[in-house]
Amino acid sequence: MTPVIAMLEDLGALAPPLTAGGAAARFEARGWTPGGRVRDGVETSWDADGAGAWIRTSGAGTVAVSFAVWIRDADESGCFDDLEAVYEEGERVLAGFLPEIERSSFAGRLDGAGWTPEGEGSGQGERAAEGEGSGQGEGPGGGGGAAEDEAEGDGEFVARERWTLDGLVLTAGVVHHDTDLPVMVVVTLEADPAAPGPAGGR
Repeated sequence: MTPVIAMLEDLGALAPPLTAGGAAARFEARGWTPGGRVRDGVETSWDADGAGAWIRTSGAGTVAVSFAVWIRDADESGCFDDLEAVYEEGERVLAGFLPEIERSSFAGRLDGAGWTPEGEGSGQGERAAEGEGSGQGEGPGGGGGAAEDEAEGDGEFVARERWTLDGLVLTAGVVHHDTDLPVMVVVTLEADPAAPGPAGGR
């Protein structure tokens, strides 16, 4: 997960607002491989060491940069034989990734919004509808594609952790859009809609 943390450190250090062009320049500088999905003159899909990343700009100009650090596709039947077991596996991957964020160079600047678990703080994971710009994308090595297109709709978090970071929102969570779509662990950095100043752009 080191390339993802390094990119988050770079993106968090960029002067606000977060822009698609600025993010793409950091991916290129870090040696990520472009996926060939250019929008408005900016490469939006990137891969490195098994992680897939994509840049998305909303209609309001808010930019979100997302990383898929783990993906589990549906079984050959087109669905999951044991969906809860897949959720639990995703939560274990997420739990293993969170310490990397906590050890990062920007950890001291994070203001935690808290874990969102199922039930009464049990930490078992919640299926909470979430549509705040934390779009999802294709998994490791995927370079965007169809799963990035799915990001245009609302995601659904099975479990998540959220922080604010100098006018940005950092979200890490297990995401599942629909029964026949992959379950993913996704990390997203995006402009905080509650922060003053411009939301973002190219």
